[in-house]
Amino acid sequence: MNAERLNNKLKSKSKKGKSNKELKTKIKKLRRKISKLKDQSVDPIQSSNTSQNKGNLTLNFKKIMKIIKKETEKFKKLKFENQKKIENELEGIEASENDTKLIKMIQELSTDQKYKLSTKDLNKIAKEKKMKKNQKHEFVCLHEYDNVNLVPNRSEWENEMYNGSKNGIDYIIKTRKLKPMTIFEQKLLEKELRLSKLASDKRIGPIINDIFYCRDKFNRVKIYIVYQKINSGSLKDWIENNKLTEKHKKQIKKLINKLYQNNIIPGYIGDNNILVKTNPQNKDKIQFYFSRFKHSSSLDDLIEQKKEESSADLDWLGSYNTEKISQTVATYLVKKKLIKAIF
Repeated sequence: MNAERLNNKLKSKSKKGKSNKELKTKIKKLRRKISKLKDQSVDPIQSSNTSQNKGNLTLNFKKIMKIIKKETEKFKKLKFENQKKIENELEGIEASENDTKLIKMIQELSTDQKYKLSTKDLNKIAKEKKMKKNQKHEFVCLHEYDNVNLVPNRSEWENEMYNGSKNGIDYIIKTRKLKPMTIFEQKLLEKELRLSKLASDKRIGPIINDIFYCRDKFNRVKIYIVYQKINSGSLKDWIENNKLTEKHKKQIKKLINKLYQNNIIPGYIGDNNILVKTNPQNKDKIQFYFSRFKHSSSLDDLIEQKKEESSADLDWLGSYNTEKISQTVATYLVKKKLIKAIF
């Protein structure tokens, strides 16, 4: 029901011979609905400023896809010379780090070359763990763990995360829905897990106890990464009640140096991807760990990426294929400010 229909309904309700109290109650409800509908006019991508979701990114996918489709069709109809002219113009416009992130996000949204992972693909990523038949555990793929509960207040686009325990050890269990994905997304996931395991082995990231995939009772496939729980959470949360000293800063710098020494090049470093482990018996004994490897790379990863980009550049000489069109349109939408984001 849109705002105009609600306004008409409001007028008709006012004309009927209802009691004043009943009318006032209904009028208030209708006005609240109208106000909400009017407030739903938002940018395709924006940050949420509510107290519960402050700093989160809100995505209006329907509006974004409509813009992408429109601009893609326009670009496809252009002659090659005009397509090249637009690309050259865009190269002259600088892009910030957030612009680059948004361009990649839009390109991923617009690609249609997604496929369902085969069993062979899945086994390359992780081992399979099957749920038991007639399993009464609420979270059937986590039947081996005790005291399992879903971590509350997760944003709607984030994957589920659980707390659990086994043999007296507390765990954080992260999940990832293995939906149809592009080759790029599959490589990104494989790289993230590879670097996470390396960091775990070197004790510069949270210790990984297990990685497996499982089909639940609805045959949905998810990957589960089981980490030993680090007691004080992120540095962002920890500094709310504790003081970050020069000694701590030196420890964190040493941690980052260790990442590079072990051929892990972090994509982003911030207080939300540094974890803090404290010692209840010794408050001065604090350890720091790096926790986000999704946008991290190794030196070989970066070289391989550049080689692929160079090869693709040669393929695009004289014509624009689907991937090139997708990238150019995404760049055009961001650099021309047709789609904006606040990170």
